[in-house]
Amino acid sequence: MNDIEHHVWQNKTLTTQMAMQWSVQVKQWRDSQQLKLSRNNSSVQNNEAKVFKWHPPSEGRMKVNVDAHIVAGCSWFSCGLILRDHQGKFIRARTHRFAGIVPVVEAIGVLEATRWINSLGMHDVDIESDSLVTVQAINKAVENYLEVGVVFQKCREFLNDRRNISVSFVKKQVNKVAHLIARVPCEVNCFIDLMTPPRSVLEPLESESLIMII
Repeated sequence: MNDIEHHVWQNKTLTTQMAMQWSVQVKQWRDSQQLKLSRNNSSVQNNEAKVFKWHPPSEGRMKVNVDAHIVAGCSWFSCGLILRDHQGKFIRARTHRFAGIVPVVEAIGVLEATRWINSLGMHDVDIESDSLVTVQAINKAVENYLEVGVVFQKCREFLNDRRNISVSFVKKQVNKVAHLIARVPCEVNCFIDLMTPPRSVLEPLESESLIMII
């Protein structure tokens, strides 16, 4: 049992109702993860072009885009965070690699974003994730019996104490830079702060602020 699981289940008794809710939530998370992997591994072609654009925050605010990266067969996952201002200018980024696997790695990414923001002493920030289920779980006060439920709760507590920080959903087509940051090599259970954008993200960093046609 890992630290997250221990924190969730300590001093709790698993009732029949909780077990049933847990089973439903497990299926929902697995279906969501499978859908995301399926979308990432297939090229979607539409006769009608869809337009997506990364939107900078309003003047005076910052935006953190966050995404997670997993590799099949590996017992680790990574989270990528990128901070930009209202002009879309790169401020800094972070890649963080964790040992183990949780049902929804994107939830850990959002939690790390809140901790990162707090360590930087920032107050007016918009956090964006392309995991709709994660964003909904954080913004809705629904108890979750999965081990990742404690992560949602920590995110809610952070947001409740800082009303000027928000978490919202964004299309994965305009979250590419955060995903590439998550792929930057890093030792397990370590993080790397990037004060300049790595070469691998220079082109998408520029194009992500432009209209993307798929």
